[in-house]
Amino acid sequence: MNSNIGTEIRRRRKEQKLSLKEMSRLTGLTESFLSQVERGKCSLSLMSMQQVAKALGVEISDLFGMEPHRDPVDDDWDAKRRDHMVTKNVGGGRFFETLTDKRPDRSFDVVRVTCAPHTRTETSIHEGEEFVYVLEGGMHLTLDGVTKFYKKGEYAHYLSTTPHALENRQDTDLKYLITITELID
Repeated sequence: MNSNIGTEIRRRRKEQKLSLKEMSRLTGLTESFLSQVERGKCSLSLMSMQQVAKALGVEISDLFGMEPHRDPVDDDWDAKRRDHMVTKNVGGGRFFETLTDKRPDRSFDVVRVTCAPHTRTETSIHEGEEFVYVLEGGMHLTLDGVTKFYKKGEYAHYLSTTPHALENRQDTDLKYLITITELID
């Protein structure tokens, strides 16, 4: 795991005067695991990163120290170019590229993920829903204990309250887009 992310999580947690026990309660992750993440000994899945960001009241990109790219010409439509995207190594053979800006009027994040061969996320459960679209390679998605294979051009859409994990069992990189939303009342 990139220790800068763990350092940033610890800095923000202490800034808010939250103990590891309180963070554990807010995120559903164990104190031991959170401590290892903060020390750069473990990596977080995208879903767990979302839980940590929510507990800290920040966006996932804040944990990377990323500044959003803003087009000052148009506030309603954000045209993006690849040279403005920031890719971060989040450990465990995974790289995240945040494609959406921080906006108070938006309720979802879109991230392009690259997973090295033979990598897996931890099983996750959280509020909201997810849409995953395979760009390259193949992905094994486990939902509530049932695993299915998705290849380039295929997608899955599911409630995030269903236990889920993604895995690249192949000898090549897996690249996918994931859109994560939170439930809106």
